[in-house]
Amino acid sequence: PDGRLDLTPNTVIITKITIEKYGWIPGNIYQELREGVAIYPVEFFCPKNSDIKITRNSQNVYTIHHFAGSWVPKKQKIKNRLLRILRFVVGDKLYEKLRLLKRKLINREKNKNTACTAKRIER
Repeated sequence: PDGRLDLTPNTVIITKITIEKYGWIPGNIYQELREGVAIYPVEFFCPKNSDIKITRNSQNVYTIHHFAGSWVPKKQKIKNRLLRILRFVVGDKLYEKLRLLKRKLINREKNKNTACTAKRIER
């Protein structure tokens, strides 16, 4: 509505619709849903890890998503690459802890700013 390009990945939209309309319970298992919709485990259509670009071998592979990200702006691609390198260097466990810490700090700052705005409005 504001004229900006919506860069929401289609997977976010499809996940929401599949849960709400078809009753999908997220999980990496085969599921038959309402109206003949079938959900397959990730190895069938997306065996390639998007972070480290390694393809899992499986007899179930039907097609491979290569994550070219042609729609992603160059600045975001650089950020994503740096994050993948960081994840590789520090490992998955520490990377996730750092990501959660960052999220907590951002939320704390947002809450602080919201409280300050509310105080100004009250005055």
